Amino acid sequence: MNGFGKPVNGPAAATEGGCQPAEEPRLARWRGLTESPLIGLLIVLVLLFVVFSLLTPNFLTARNMVILAGSIAMIGIVAGAMTLVIIGGNLDLSVAGTIAMTSVIVAKFLVDFQASEGVSILAGVGVGLLIGMFNGLLVARLGINAVIATLATYNITRWGAHIIARTGKVHGLSISIAYTEQRAFFNFIGQGDVAGVPFPFILMLIILVLIGLFLSRTRFGREFFAVGGNPLAATMTGISVRRYTFFALALTGLVAGISGIIFCSRLAGGYAMGGTGWELDIITAVFLGGTSLTGGQGSILGTFLGVLIIGTLRNGMALAGIDLPAQNIATGAVLLLAVLYDRIRRGGAE
Repeated sequence: MNGFGKPVNGPAAATEGGCQPAEEPRLARWRGLTESPLIGLLIVLVLLFVVFSLLTPNFLTARNMVILAGSIAMIGIVAGAMTLVIIGGNLDLSVAGTIAMTSVIVAKFLVDFQASEGVSILAGVGVGLLIGMFNGLLVARLGINAVIATLATYNITRWGAHIIARTGKVHGLSISIAYTEQRAFFNFIGQGDVAGVPFPFILMLIILVLIGLFLSRTRFGREFFAVGGNPLAATMTGISVRRYTFFALALTGLVAGISGIIFCSRLAGGYAMGGTGWELDIITAVFLGGTSLTGGQGSILGTFLGVLIIGTLRNGMALAGIDLPAQNIATGAVLLLAVLYDRIRRGGAE
């Protein structure tokens, strides 16, 4: 698949012997359409909307759709870059810690240092990028396993955020830095809207489109599929696998920093426990969207649909009165099903 979900391979070859019936091309196109994982995701999404609309009258309302769009934005922004990481054959478990650390750093600049909104935003983006580059150094340069390296980074950032927040001027339970001043521009980032559409959702769409175009329209982007599909063959053709790994992890840190800024804006403060468990939702959305666990295959459109499904599932369950532990169990079950489906699909292909 390319960056936006189109199959990389061309149409199936003609069957041996004789002429094809006149309707065969139409049947082949229909078969290709119905067998696309994207169609299955759309069906699941529609079924979720139908089920939750029947369970709770408040689900299919304009107000709840706005809430849903705003709530999935931070997950979706990071999921776009995570797609690159997984296509390249790696995994980043540090993203939730990066979001928390960034939110605390931005709040500290605003509250303790009395910095301007622009400077505080740049600090947040810079922290996210530095964390991503640190992950890239550990994995691409030092050769540490991505899961181990990013899990270590997660603990450093998560508990580092606790230490930084504990020194804040305004904090609760030693884990938060809050502000009460009106900050029009900064508040707009996480709470504003354009023609009724939440700005974070618009920002998510822009970032996903840019990553999708990068994957499908640039040589550097297309080579990610070769890196993840067969790293040895990619190296033998002159592709620097380490460079691609470093880039993907650095980009993921950068967009996690952006999500941390949105998080800080939405909650008017930085929270060291912010984003707890979000890495599960992000990774689940990517796998659910068709990105292969072993790398070399995936699409941004599939990831976007995966984000919509996870967000809809959590939103609908919350409106139905289902508590957070049960929501997490459901998300874990979806992740397991997505991984099992990927295994079955690869087995069938082989």
